[in-house]
Amino acid sequence: MKKHRRSAGAPFLAAFMLATLLPIPEAAAGTKYTDTACEGQELRFWAQRPRQDIDYDGSLTYKIRITGGSATQEQDYRTPVGSLTFKGKSTEHFSVQTLEDHVAENDETVRLELYEPKTGAWIQRYGIWVQPESLMPETIPFRGTIRDWANAARQGAWKRAGTIWYDC
Repeated sequence: MKKHRRSAGAPFLAAFMLATLLPIPEAAAGTKYTDTACEGQELRFWAQRPRQDIDYDGSLTYKIRITGGSATQEQDYRTPVGSLTFKGKSTEHFSVQTLEDHVAENDETVRLELYEPKTGAWIQRYGIWVQPESLMPETIPFRGTIRDWANAARQGAWKRAGTIWYDC
């Protein structure tokens, strides 16, 4: 009778297959959304309300802030002010206005995030009264790319960014 030996890679393969079936923790905390726009246009970000499984009445508001990127505030884009409020909707959008600086340069990035969730409501979870924002992700990151008009002219009229073709 022939004995079967297990391959050394079998436990790794099983763990890998299981990991691909489990939800990604980052997705639960809010997906990193990306947008692309040409100079002078709006970077438009769509945000999905996190933790839609939590049932409460009222709205959810996040503040918006810049966290980095290669683009320069007030030179390449206007600093976004304010907040984003989900009021009875599961998806909302916010925009960052880009500026034409008439300088030939490479594409630049803007990194920003939603932070400090506020609901002003209380709900009962497992017999304890809690504020819904304590169950929300503290921050939700976003990344945008600003395409340069002069750079686009050098490259040709069309450039692919992900699955979308942009014309600058």
